[in-house]
Amino acid sequence: MNIKVDRAAFPDLTGDSPRDYAAVDTVPPHPGYGAQYWVCVVNPGERTHATVLRLPRAAHDAARARFERSAGTTGRTSSR
Repeated sequence: MNIKVDRAAFPDLTGDSPRDYAAVDTVPPHPGYGAQYWVCVVNPGERTHATVLRLPRAAHDAARARFERSAGTTGRTSSR
C-alpha cells in the first residue's frame, strides 16, 4: 500500500532506522516517492493495522482541502 502523508507525520512514521523495503508490516518511505512524503506498507499486519486504516482517510481529507483551496470553495458542492 502506498500513501501520501503530510510533512510533519513523515518522520514519525518512518523513523531513521535502516531501510528494508521488502520487510512486511512496517512503514518505510516509498523507495521512489519518499522525497515527496509517500510511505509504503508491504503486507500490512498487526503492527501497522491502525496506521493503514487511518492514513488513507487523512490523505483523502488533505487532497480535498487542497482542491477546495485551489477551486476557491469550501465544503460540499453537490446536493447528493
